[in-house]
Amino acid sequence: IKVHHAEQLRNLALTHELVYVPCHRSHVDYLLLSYVIHYQGLSIPHIAAGKNLNMPIIGPILRGGGAFFIRRSFKGNELYSAVIFEYLAKLVSMGTPVEYFVEGGRSRTGRLLKPRPGMLAMTVRAFLKYRERPVAFIPVYIGYEKMMEGKAYLAELSGHDKKTESLYSSVRSIIGIKGNFGHVHTSFGTPVMLTQHLDKHNPNWPLQDYDDTHRPAWLKHAVNDIADQIMVNINCATHVNAINLVSTVLLATPKQHMDETQLAAMIDLYSALINRLDYSSNIIVTSLSGEDQIHRAESLKRVRRRKHKMGDILFLDSRNMVLLTYYRNNILHLTALPSVIACCFNNAPVQKLENIVELVSITYPFLRRQLFITWSQEQLPGVIEHILGILVDLKLLNKTGRNEYTRPGASSIECGQLELLSKVISPILELYYMTFAVLLNTGSNRISEPDLIEHSYLTAQRVSMIYELNSPDFFDKRLITNFIDSLRDIEYVKIDSNGLIEYSIDYLKVGEDAVSLLNRNIRTSILQLLKANQHGK
Repeated sequence: IKVHHAEQLRNLALTHELVYVPCHRSHVDYLLLSYVIHYQGLSIPHIAAGKNLNMPIIGPILRGGGAFFIRRSFKGNELYSAVIFEYLAKLVSMGTPVEYFVEGGRSRTGRLLKPRPGMLAMTVRAFLKYRERPVAFIPVYIGYEKMMEGKAYLAELSGHDKKTESLYSSVRSIIGIKGNFGHVHTSFGTPVMLTQHLDKHNPNWPLQDYDDTHRPAWLKHAVNDIADQIMVNINCATHVNAINLVSTVLLATPKQHMDETQLAAMIDLYSALINRLDYSSNIIVTSLSGEDQIHRAESLKRVRRRKHKMGDILFLDSRNMVLLTYYRNNILHLTALPSVIACCFNNAPVQKLENIVELVSITYPFLRRQLFITWSQEQLPGVIEHILGILVDLKLLNKTGRNEYTRPGASSIECGQLELLSKVISPILELYYMTFAVLLNTGSNRISEPDLIEHSYLTAQRVSMIYELNSPDFFDKRLITNFIDSLRDIEYVKIDSNGLIEYSIDYLKVGEDAVSLLNRNIRTSILQLLKANQHGK
């Protein structure tokens, strides 16, 4: 277990109520974080755990370690909600550290999930009601080289339903724990101070009495803002390990095979790119060379080697091909913007700066909401120019004029590297395009949100099966749901009085303008499939 940026917590614990809000990657997270906090000389927190974990034998052990069990939803039971609120409020008012997962459940895709701010809202309400100690939310990034739930996640990433936890499955999992699981990095992010966000949304809150039975309208906006900042700060504390980088490169290659020398060079290139992004001072990238990272991945049995006299070939087998998307997605927020910029050159060898900014700006609101990227929309033009400068320095692009960029010659190694970079974000862009295409083919006020989600999901699965796009992104309904939520948030679409999606053709055409970011063959395949389905009906 490797710990980063914990030194900030000791002084903060003297003056603030600490609420730990880690990302949720594994059942081990509970035990891991308590262990780390204890060895930092701090009090072990009380942990809000899902009721599904309150099993015979296992439940009492977890409860003894600080867990208290709650239902997934409090709707329809005011008494239960009131009891949980008062229990949490008592902990907060006593200065007892608390821990809960803002995502609500474990991520099966490796990306942060959309926050469920129920416990967060209760914490804010508890502070406003009792006002004992200022609250500091402590974002925690947890990054595994090899998760214990790998087999279960593999099935779910392939489209199978999640299995319910039971005593039998838990005991079986414990017995099955063997082998080398590598390192896990626990990185504490920049604290999110509750009073700062209250000041932002209602500067007069210290002078106003708070009545929990009549919650002010600004409270919901403040909670959502805090939740978003927590997720951004978790990603700002990422530790980039060898498995993340090897996965990112190999998953973008044809058939997931690559010459060892080229793979090592591409890994070194990604390490340099992320180090130079200036994403956050809390980001740490492994210091291992590309060659050493490959050996690290081999030692953890994540990649396989095929010997050859002219140079060994590294490849992913069918099992790891799906599973390693999880580790790639852990750092997708760092590679997304460089990858989208690389996509601008998929179908055009020359691009002007203003055109790149325009294309990236269309997709960025959705990517920022999905991946909790730190940069605001207003910062985007400057960030794009900064990344273009890095890509030029790395020789992935050439700058031919003051505001004009060209991709390297078609036969060059750098052109191949630029193409690989563009493929990192391609599965998500393809899923976006499918949803846009389904909406445009269906028409305004013709389809409900649940039907659109289901139609887009089935279309994505079908495209994946027919064209062998082996990406779990196409099996993730939440990705589609979050995308549609983003469309609604930026007012591209709205729900009419009949519950149907209404849109202006001008808005969706703006989304379609970003189509040049996609590979021509994939774009054509999606449209042909949709037309074939429409004709079949």
